[in-house]
Order: sequence, then structure tokens, then C-alpha cells
Amino acid sequence: MKAIVPIIVALSLAAPATAETEPAEPNVVPETLEEFADRMRSLLDGLSEDLAPMLESLNESLRGLGSYEAPEILPNGDIIIRRKPPAEPDPEPEEDGPVDL
Repeated sequence: MKAIVPIIVALSLAAPATAETEPAEPNVVPETLEEFADRMRSLLDGLSEDLAPMLESLNESLRGLGSYEAPEILPNGDIIIRRKPPAEPDPEPEEDGPVDL
């Protein structure tokens, strides 16, 4: 019992004082659905502008993935990802003969 009394006293002194203060400014709530839509549109426009450079670099990185074949798992557990052979360039037409279109 003697140990509980100091704990209760310490907790009561540590509790914040409850004084009447002015309430904080209430959250600003849009009055109409159109105002809400305008705010959301401006938020999404800002996000798309911020994310555009990052998405472009991601797109460039992903383009290189098409030059590899599907991964192959060997019986010993090794994984091989083979590079696709380079595409052969289109043969150029001979300059001496007629060109079929």
C-alpha cells in the first residue's frame, strides 16, 4: 500500500492540467461537391506534375527488359536469363533493279 500512494501522486501530478482554451480552428470543409472536385483535381494535377519525371525514367528502364528471354531454372537451382539475339536489319533493296512497293 505504501508503494502505491507515491505512484498515484506522481501520476496525478504528471497529468496535464485541464484549462479552458479556445478551440482550434475547425477543419475547412468544402461547401459544395463542385468545390471538393476542384480541390481534388488540383491535388491530382500537382501529383501528376511531380511524378512525371520519375515515371518517364521508369518507362525508359522497363523498355530494356524486352531484350531478354524468360528466366530458365536449371536442375541445380541456378537461374539463367538469356539475352535475345539482336534483330537482323532489313535487307536493303538492290539499287540496280526495280523496287517493288
